[in-house]
Amino acid sequence: PAALTLHLNREFSAQHYGATEDEIWALVGEALRPIMGGAEVSSRRLHRWRFSEPKTLHRKRCEWVEEMNLGFCGDVFGGPRVEGAAISGMALARRIITSFEAS
Repeated sequence: PAALTLHLNREFSAQHYGATEDEIWALVGEALRPIMGGAEVSSRRLHRWRFSEPKTLHRKRCEWVEEMNLGFCGDVFGGPRVEGAAISGMALARRIITSFEAS
């Protein structure tokens, strides 16, 4: 079975935050049909992240505190998207590997 994750933009999410899952699906489900190539949806789940967007972004992809072997990553470093958080996590993983290879 395949899975599809759909992220709705800030404006849509704010406008429809109080809507039920069925109401949201009625608005976006039809638009997904061309993307899904005729596949039927067997189950769906709506998750709301009301306060998930960082207000301030850092220029670095991650932060590494060498003397503590402590790292920080996430969308605050990589950009306010799932991809940004993933890119930041991979940057921190590379930084950790580099740190431990050097020791």
